[in-house]
Amino acid sequence: MSDPEATTSPRRRAAVVAAAVAAAALLAIAVGVALSVRNTLDKIPRVDDAVLSTIPPSQESFATDPPPASTAPPASDASGGTASAAAPEETTTAYPYTVIDPDSIRWEDVEAIESADLVNVMLVGQDRRAGEERTRSDTMILFSLNPRTGEIALISFLRDLYVRIPGGYADNRLNNAYWYGGFPLLYETLNVNFGVSVDRGIEVDFDGFTALIDLIGGVDVTLTAAEASVVGGGAAEGVCHLNGRQALAFSRIRKLDNDFNRTGRQRAVLEAVFQKLREADLATLLKLLDAALPMITTDMTDSELMSLAVKLASLSGELQIRGHLIPASDSYRFARIREMEVLLPDAARIQRHLQEDYLPFDR
Repeated sequence: MSDPEATTSPRRRAAVVAAAVAAAALLAIAVGVALSVRNTLDKIPRVDDAVLSTIPPSQESFATDPPPASTAPPASDASGGTASAAAPEETTTAYPYTVIDPDSIRWEDVEAIESADLVNVMLVGQDRRAGEERTRSDTMILFSLNPRTGEIALISFLRDLYVRIPGGYADNRLNNAYWYGGFPLLYETLNVNFGVSVDRGIEVDFDGFTALIDLIGGVDVTLTAAEASVVGGGAAEGVCHLNGRQALAFSRIRKLDNDFNRTGRQRAVLEAVFQKLREADLATLLKLLDAALPMITTDMTDSELMSLAVKLASLSGELQIRGHLIPASDSYRFARIREMEVLLPDAARIQRHLQEDYLPFDR
């Protein structure tokens, strides 16, 4: 039998050696990238709901509202239910609310919305003070991505929605769910009331939001004259470049109109952020990520974060972003329950909007 080594030409041996060297180099690069990614991901604060304290049902609370000034007495309704009525455009006058006995409300059962082809991440903003673990969620926006079509839906859930909160709690405003039990209870509350399945969540407090906007060099949004006067700092009517402090002020405006318009401003800022990131090159994005990730908190694993990043990167030039609001004008009525002014939802209509119009399913 002939010796294989003796029959292998020098050229062939050189090619094998070159291939081996190239493979080793690629492996070294891959290991370096993996270590770099790991070091970057390690900077992200992670939510550990097992160690964060929860607020038990025995300690729940209700943020009550004083009776609105009105010459006409409010209507009284013992039937509860989920009839709808459009809200007025301004908060300078009292809402036409109905007083409802909480024990009279009959909640509708909803079916889970199947969304295996979507990535649903809840974006939570909260006004957390130093030393606090968790507070009521000031902002709740569902980021829903369809990787196949490149569509993104930004769906705002108003904090004053009156909902069932699982786990033995009384019915209350939606923003209490996150305060009581963090991401897990918020996910369960959205699922029980509207059938939405949330995969994971990302939370940022107001200081982090301001720093993130400054980190990307600010954002461009369109302001009305009234909004510009609140934002300050030289802001003017029309398209205006806002720094972090101004973007936060713009996102929190409420007294000019109402919470419905407020969430629209928040989505406008998010869309401006996405646009800014889409225009950045890879080196800039990596630098931004390295600085920004410590400012957010999430319950996502490293593999989930990397998977989401890969999906977004592959679609960066094709993304279509649409904003929506829950509840829409046809799917709630304004009510006074437990001395709270809240939005009593029509669960069936909200679920229909989600299923047919809002979530970016392949249609």
